[in-house]
Amino acid sequence: TSRGRGGVIEAIRIDNVRIMNIRKKAIEITGVYNSSKPQKVSKSTPHVKDIRISNVQCQSKEADWFCDINGLIEKPFEDIIFKNINASAQSGISCTDAENVIFINTKLDTKKQQEPRLIRTSGFEWRDM
Repeated sequence: TSRGRGGVIEAIRIDNVRIMNIRKKAIEITGVYNSSKPQKVSKSTPHVKDIRISNVQCQSKEADWFCDINGLIEKPFEDIIFKNINASAQSGISCTDAENVIFINTKLDTKKQQEPRLIRTSGFEWRDM
């Protein structure tokens, strides 16, 4: 979604996914398109929360990033949980403007960015790694 659309996007469930030979990003969750500027929070601000992604196999050593999350600076994306992930990519995780992003039982094989790149993100956790 993007700014200006409003509404709530919640309770998204993605399970049992196999990703192969991706070149850019294996998983991307974004509210930032083009060069849209931050706005005041209003009814036209989308609220993205409660996303669960589980049982993912990603074999894409050429992918720039395994996971790229870009919430909105004025309304960060909330409560995103990844569970049982086995992935390969050039870089692992980039997370901007998000709250409570949790990776459980996740194995990442990366060449460049080993540590998660976190910008204006709170509540980021690694569990059982």
